[in-house]
Parts: sequence; C-alpha cells; structure tokens
Amino acid sequence: MEDGELRYDVKRFVGEFITPQLTEDEIPSWKKFEFMALIEERLDSESYSAGMLYLHAAWCSYDMEQKEIEKYYRRKVIEQFDRLISSEAMDRDLVYLVPYLLAEQYRRIEDKAGAAMWFDRVIKMDEEHTDRDFFIALAVQQKLHPKEYMGEIIHERP
Repeated sequence: MEDGELRYDVKRFVGEFITPQLTEDEIPSWKKFEFMALIEERLDSESYSAGMLYLHAAWCSYDMEQKEIEKYYRRKVIEQFDRLISSEAMDRDLVYLVPYLLAEQYRRIEDKAGAAMWFDRVIKMDEEHTDRDFFIALAVQQKLHPKEYMGEIIHERP
C-alpha cells in the first residue's frame, strides 16, 4: 500500500456504512465528526483521536441545541477515553487532560457521581506536568461552581 492510500477494509467500511448516509442535502456538522471518528476507530487509531472527534460532534450538537444527540456523543467520548485510560498507551501530555475531559462529559450528561469521581481524581493527582495547577483549579471550579464555556472560566478573576 502506498502512502496516502486507504486500506481496503476502510474503503469498504466507508462505502457500505458512511456513503449510504450521504443522501441529505446538508449533512449536520456533528455527523461529519462522527464519520471521522468511525474511520479513526476502523483504522485502529488510539482512542484519543476518536474521542476528540466525538467531543467535537458533541460541541456541534450542543451549539445546535440537539440535547439527545449531544448526550450520545458525550457517552462516546467517555467510552473512548475510558479505553485510553485503561490502556498503557496514554501519552504523558494527556495525564490531566483526559481525566478532566471525562469528568466534564459526565457532568454534562448529568451523571453527578461520575463527574465527582473524575473531578476528584484530577484534584488528587500529583503528577509532574506543566499544566498541573491549571487542571486542578479547573476541576475544582467545575466541580463546585460549573461554568458552561471555557471563556467564562479563563476570564473570570477570583
């Protein structure tokens, strides 16, 4: 197989599963991210890539006020990131980001126990990392007094 060429199983998957769904005039933005995530999964890529694509799909559906679709994608993020954390393959740079994002997904699907567990995990972590203090402060903020948008958190001064 040459560089840039798709594997046969991926081409077949796209042809059999994704192409039949391309009948609408306008494909919703969240669906485009879902298609990319499905291809990432088919390529056996690490769970972080697929998880972030599902997160983008959740953001798009949130923006379009599609609550049930948003929850579906947030659950897919949880599934991907749980798989990543359970593996030994997680990139060291993601040691705070992924648990924080898991907490935030649980919070946004209104699973308070799951959110609290992951926020507490971030708060109690003591890993050497340049973003350690940022993620701990963010986890405390979102656990106790959640904000909807990152801009609200970053621009607000204590």
